[in-house]
This record gives sequence, C-alpha cells and structure tokens, in this order.
Amino acid sequence: MADIAALTALIEPEAKALGLALVRVKMFGGNSDPTLQVMAERPDTRQLTIDDCADLSRRISDKFDALEAEGRDPRSVGIEVWTSCGRGNEADWRAEAAFWKSAGVSHLCLTTAFHKRHFHRSGEKNLGDHLTAIRRYHDAVADIL
Repeated sequence: MADIAALTALIEPEAKALGLALVRVKMFGGNSDPTLQVMAERPDTRQLTIDDCADLSRRISDKFDALEAEGRDPRSVGIEVWTSCGRGNEADWRAEAAFWKSAGVSHLCLTTAFHKRHFHRSGEKNLGDHLTAIRRYHDAVADIL
C-alpha cells in the first residue's frame, strides 16, 4: 500500500513552488492499476487551469524520474486528471487527451455529470444517454490513450 504521507511530502513542495495549494493526495486501484490522484488549486481563485495541471504533472513526473534514478520504482504509480465531455467536440477532446498524455498523465477520468470549476455537464438525462456520451468520448480518444 502506498504511503500517502510520504507521497504528500514529495508532491506538496512541487505544488507550492507553482503557487498552488495541495487539496488532496489519494491512491486508487490498490494492486490493480494503481493510480495517484493529486488535487490542487490556486488559493486566491480555488481553481486550477489546464496549464497549472500540466505544470504540476511535469514537476511530479520529474520527481518520479529522480526517484527512479535512485533505484526506486515510481512507475508503480500513475497520474490521473479529470476531464469532461460537456463542452467541445471530438477534435477538442482529442487535443486535450494528447496534451495530457504528453504531460505524463497515465489515467484520464471522464465525468459527464459533474459541473464545477472547469468541468461541464454533458446534458444527458438518463443512464443510456450518459453511456452513449462516454462511448462517444472513448471512440474519439482511445487511440491516443
């Protein structure tokens, strides 16, 4: 099991160096496809831009690379970001997925119902519509991931 306190101690200085407040560090997946979720925000706006997220992701990736150089295995932990399909189209989603992949993100979490900060609801009213939206997003970005 991951040592969240140790991960937080590793990540928090990177967030602070970018002027960000660390909100949460959490592990998902256990022994199957472990994923590190890092949530941060700008203290003055309580928001995080895509550029902020990419900058933090790169800093964390660099830190993990340094750990690997010391003989540790940081690849046992992935980096997750959240996105939504309530805005834009397939071309926009592909561009965003490609951006995140180039920033070192290993897990892209799609939300269709969450509407806060930069997330936008996709407007579906029932489960079938949500599943259709998820499949549409997946079909648009699967070859990038």
